[in-house]
Amino acid sequence: MNIAKKESRETNYWLKLLFESNNEFITTKLNTIIAEGEEIAKILTASVKSAQRKHSK
Repeated sequence: MNIAKKESRETNYWLKLLFESNNEFITTKLNTIIAEGEEIAKILTASVKSAQRKHSK
């Protein structure tokens, strides 16, 4: 899960760079994709934290 979380964050980084290219077509489509990527990263972060809490008990 930690690897997936890291990869998710890296993907969002590259998507944001594309967004900043100011290409109208790309920026329109990327808004949705970036938001979804951020949600995935949040879910993975919560999963990792939950697994760590369960493991430490």
